[in-house]
Amino acid sequence: MKVGLLGLFLLVSSVGMAESFKVSGRDYVYSCGYFSSMVGDYEVTFKDEGLPWGTKLTLIYGWDVDSMARRMEPKEWKDRQEVEMKAVAPFTWSTKIQATLHSRTEAEYRRALDLVVKVEVPKDRVRYYNGGSEMGFFQIEVGTPGKAPCIGRDGKKPEFTDRLIKVVTRR
Repeated sequence: MKVGLLGLFLLVSSVGMAESFKVSGRDYVYSCGYFSSMVGDYEVTFKDEGLPWGTKLTLIYGWDVDSMARRMEPKEWKDRQEVEMKAVAPFTWSTKIQATLHSRTEAEYRRALDLVVKVEVPKDRVRYYNGGSEMGFFQIEVGTPGKAPCIGRDGKKPEFTDRLIKVVTRR
């Protein structure tokens, strides 16, 4: 299976293994009642001590979507976006994402977050950290409707937890 949209971005070789690529997140619903929308908050962090000062990182991401409770063949990511990652510590960049994963008014839900990191080193070619294949990407599963915790009257959201990152390889 090919993910055509990625082909445009991943024709160059990928970046060597970063010291660290991490995604933390939480999924929740605002109301404990039936038909509440589910929300996800995620923080993506990339660390590589081999990158020089002035390197720019951009997170490219999109959603793997199920519709009408059946798996659809993804042709491209839904709601694909690019967000510049900010330096948060030496050799470390991070960004936050928030999205409605399942709306009570729609018959689809976002089942996975697909990610690629674009690395722009000054006076060098653009490279992608994408799992090592020509059209590869990283993926995390997100909340399942009906299984996400609800926020009670106190408004306290669940804690962030580290997410398992799956490498999806495509040629």
